[in-house]
Amino acid sequence: MKALIVITLSLFSILASPAPGATILDGNALLKDLEITLRSGSEAHPSEADQIVAAHTRGWISGLLQGVNLGTQQGAKCSFRVPPGLPVEDVMRVLAKYLTGHPNRLQEQPAKLANDALRAAYPK
Repeated sequence: MKALIVITLSLFSILASPAPGATILDGNALLKDLEITLRSGSEAHPSEADQIVAAHTRGWISGLLQGVNLGTQQGAKCSFRVPPGLPVEDVMRVLAKYLTGHPNRLQEQPAKLANDALRAAYPK
């Protein structure tokens, strides 16, 4: 019985652990995940961990863009306009370039940094 409890708790702790790249808390994490995602897109056989990070990062960027689109459709003001149909990879390159060029801001919130990067690249 004791062994069953240990196995169950061990399994639960593994399943409850966040996946690699599952948390983008600041610009440092965002830049790291963008670099992994952009690199893994050009590799023939990226590692499983890199594929997980890439999927999460693409989802984060897609969610950000969908939120902006929905907000502007409902009348929210936005200080930039991403060209319609722009590939997510292009947006990731814009964000990575901005973050690389502003290393003093990497401790800031990722959504604020993404907003500033997109405003600089695609002003209205």
